Amino acid sequence: TNSTDFGLPGDPSLNYVIAPFLTYDNQYLEFDFHAYSDTVVIEAIFASEEYNEKVNQQTTDVFRFFLSGPGYISNTNVSTISGTQTPVGINTINNGQSAGTSTGPCINCNLFIDNVTTGAVELAFDGYTTPMIFKFRVNVCETYHMKISIADVFDGLKDSFILLKGSGFRTSGQLPILVHGNAVQPNDTIYICQGGTVTLSLPNGPSYNWSTGETTQSITVSTPGVYNAAIFSTVPGS
Repeated sequence: TNSTDFGLPGDPSLNYVIAPFLTYDNQYLEFDFHAYSDTVVIEAIFASEEYNEKVNQQTTDVFRFFLSGPGYISNTNVSTISGTQTPVGINTINNGQSAGTSTGPCINCNLFIDNVTTGAVELAFDGYTTPMIFKFRVNVCETYHMKISIADVFDGLKDSFILLKGSGFRTSGQLPILVHGNAVQPNDTIYICQGGTVTLSLPNGPSYNWSTGETTQSITVSTPGVYNAAIFSTVPGS
C-alpha cells in the first residue's frame, strides 16, 4: 500500500474542479513553451492506489493538465479521453468498484489495467491506465503555459501518480502549408488551370516570411515555382 499523508496544502485550481471537496498534498510542475508545429502531444499514464475500492466515490484523487494561452481560456483541461471532453480519472476509467480484482461494470475499461492481485507490473498502485495520448492545437511560436497538477481529495491518503513518457511532451508533425485551407505535405505538387490562382496559408503565428518575400499569413500565387515559408516568434530581423 502506497499511502503517505505529507500534510501539504492542495491546489485552488483543483479545488474548483472537485468542489465542495478540498485537495491535499498537491504536487505540480508548470512551465512555458512554444511549439514548432500547430499540434502538441503528451504521452502519460495515470495510476492510483485508490483503485479499485474507491471507484465511483466523489472523493477520488484528481489530476489535470492545465493549458493557458492564445485560443484557450485560463486553465483549460487538456487531459481528456481521446475524442471526448471527459477528464481522465478513477471514475472515468475503471472496471467497477471492488475490494479486490475488479469485475465490472466497465467504464472505458479498455483503457484500464488492474494491478490489485494480477501483479501486471511490480509497482505499488493497484490500477493504472494504458498509455494515454493527449493532443491539442496551438498557434505556432506563440507562448503557452502548462501546469501539470495532481492531489489527494478529502484526505492525504492513498496516493496517485502521473507517469510521463520520456520525450513524451512534443510537437506533432511538420509545420503545414495550407492550400485553400487544406494541409499539404512537403514537396506536394499543386496543379491549377491556366490563368488560375491558388491561396497558400500558414497556421496562426506571430509573424510570417514567405520565399516570395511576403510577410502575410496567406499569399495568392499564379506562377509555377517552389514555395517555402517560416513562422517567427519575433519579427524577422529583430
